[in-house]
Amino acid sequence: MGAMENKSLNVFNSRLVLASPMTATDVDYGRIEGVSESFPPFLSFFPPPRRPTKKNSLYLSRPSLSVSFSQVIGHEYFHNWTGNRVTCRDWFQLTLKEGLTVYRDQEFSADVGSRPVKRIDDVCRLRAAQFSEVRKRERRRGFLNFLAVFGEETEGGTERAGRRRKKTSLFFLLKKKKTHQQDAGAMAHPIRPESYIKMDNFYTLTVYEKGAEVVRMYERVLGKEGFRKGMDLYFERHDGQAVTCDDFRSAMADANGADLSAFARWYEQAGTPEVTVATAHDPAERTFTVTARQRTPAAPGQPEKGPVPIPIATGLLAADGSDLELALCDGGDSTGVRLVAEEAGGRAKRTAVLLLDAAERSWTFAGVAAPPAAVSLLRGFSAPVRLSVEAQTEEQLLFLAANDADEFNRWEAGQTLARGALLGLYASAKKALTASSSDGGAAAASNGSDVASAAADAAAAAAAAAGPVPKGVFTAFASVLADGALDGAFASAAISLPQPSELVDAVPGGDADPLLLHAVRRRVVRELAAASRPALEAAVAANDDAADVPYSPEFAGAARRAIKNKALSFLAALHSERAGVDAEGAAAFRAELLKRARDASNMTDRVAALACLVDSPRGTPEREAALAEFYEDYKDEPLVLLKWLALQAGSDAPGNVAAARELSSHPAFLPTNPNCCYSLYLAFVRSAPNFHAADGSGYEFVADAVLTVDKVNKQVAARIAGAFTSCKQFDARRRGLMQAQLKRILGAESVSENVYEIVSKSVE
Repeated sequence: MGAMENKSLNVFNSRLVLASPMTATDVDYGRIEGVSESFPPFLSFFPPPRRPTKKNSLYLSRPSLSVSFSQVIGHEYFHNWTGNRVTCRDWFQLTLKEGLTVYRDQEFSADVGSRPVKRIDDVCRLRAAQFSEVRKRERRRGFLNFLAVFGEETEGGTERAGRRRKKTSLFFLLKKKKTHQQDAGAMAHPIRPESYIKMDNFYTLTVYEKGAEVVRMYERVLGKEGFRKGMDLYFERHDGQAVTCDDFRSAMADANGADLSAFARWYEQAGTPEVTVATAHDPAERTFTVTARQRTPAAPGQPEKGPVPIPIATGLLAADGSDLELALCDGGDSTGVRLVAEEAGGRAKRTAVLLLDAAERSWTFAGVAAPPAAVSLLRGFSAPVRLSVEAQTEEQLLFLAANDADEFNRWEAGQTLARGALLGLYASAKKALTASSSDGGAAAASNGSDVASAAADAAAAAAAAAGPVPKGVFTAFASVLADGALDGAFASAAISLPQPSELVDAVPGGDADPLLLHAVRRRVVRELAAASRPALEAAVAANDDAADVPYSPEFAGAARRAIKNKALSFLAALHSERAGVDAEGAAAFRAELLKRARDASNMTDRVAALACLVDSPRGTPEREAALAEFYEDYKDEPLVLLKWLALQAGSDAPGNVAAARELSSHPAFLPTNPNCCYSLYLAFVRSAPNFHAADGSGYEFVADAVLTVDKVNKQVAARIAGAFTSCKQFDARRRGLMQAQLKRILGAESVSENVYEIVSKSVE
């Protein structure tokens, strides 16, 4: 729990409110947004570290900073209106207060920081727990089409692949797989759940973050003024009342004289809509038509789904990168369409918000003499859907990444390019790995080698031989580093590769090999680092803080540190011994990282250096020295040791399962402390090479954790058990290993209802 609102008293997790400039990172302050002089002084408390040391002497010489609203503090503060002043009638209406309040804290944080970066962060969080709900057969067919376009040999040969190129988007499959895990997995539920065993299990991304996206769609459809009128009427009607989601929807509709009845389906239907967009240019009529279709796949208990209202924020880009003027043809259907003109980064940004409120709709724009260089769709992630754009090319994506006035879509285009490259390499590597070993390399252990190590080595070898990385990825990566106008926070996000969960999501047929995906992703990181090494080194040097510059969590400083430390992580991967570089070069870079950890003037930079070192093999002198010194400096600071635990548990170092088990017995780890459990166990789950170790040891470790923690905190145990809910995504071997642990948990005595609900719904 981050915090809890109560009338007259809000309660916060100690790691949020006891943050010190010398013990909190920029990530921490992302949740505790630092905005001077805009919050009551009684919350400007940063207790000094307990022991003056060289590491915290800078803090002791400077005055205390004041802290403002944050994503977390602001969230609970806003609950005074949306949650306390007007509350929900019952627990089924939980998203009424939580989704609405998440939307409000997101908007506040965006206003005080960088709106594009905040939007990227929010969407990444939404996508962090994702997998596809497309049926196996459909996934397989779509993936073969993708391979054909990408140049992989498929049934039918190159001639057939050429024909497919004309009618199949290069990234059709890739952009179609984004969804919420809870929308398709064992715990699938709409934002307003219909039933539950334990309500504790429904404090979920679906209720909170997806609920916030539904609120945001009201604002997209009605506009800012219309949304404000709806909020004013909502409070006027229901001040001091306990109400329902339908009451909120009615206030929005009545205040604007709009029919919003179709929004009810967003509250009733589980699943993520799939939207397919096709475009056509008519040079004779000088028109451009956008056609969109939607469908929501069946879900347990919901075989049939009706269309939902989906605002698709759309822009058309000219050849010079500018936004075209937008005007709908006379006589066409303009129902629900809003034309929005605004300024973004000194440029005119022209957007048409197209409301897809039926199974299919078309809109035709007038005065378009030539085909747009690119079409920018779903700007700002205007709806929580999976989007497919027919006939979208790599060249168009590169154009969007370089020119789109919507910075979110610039980022999205780069992500789509990278995702395509990673999955193309994975497909090639998978074919080679399957040919060499039917069990993904585990059989190599028959010669006496360790099963997990053998599988990891086989995956690395297959990834290395998977063929060249597409040139477009290098182009996009280099263009971001060369663009001096970008702030560091956005640049850091723009050069980040898609997360492993997104890649797993796109693998067809529930047959993902997480070790191989990790190996492929790591290879691409190394090659990007090698190709852009001078630019990365320049980014590190240019954004290093001078020794006499005091730390500030404000955006400008955090942005510099973001791109610097992101560049440092790429260089660390390049110098990894596992990358095949010479031992002397690897040791020299580790020495530099150790020096950075020792000399860091703030926790952000120290943790970043340590994060690069911790992936080195256990026993590496620099790694062990950095960890030991960090512990010695902060052994009396339990909140800081949470970072120490998480860094080690989440390390991708080979054989880290044993290290994680050792940490569970370390004095710094308290199994009765929820923060300790999250830092150790949830960090471990995010390490693909170790959680998904071929011998199943990672699954056994997490199952042991569930059973142990369940005896002292059933809510925390249930959250840890959630690591197994996506087991159907993976190959048969790992699926079997995960299922065995799920059955072991169910067979244990006195399993809590919290854990039982999640595990029983995940067992096949």
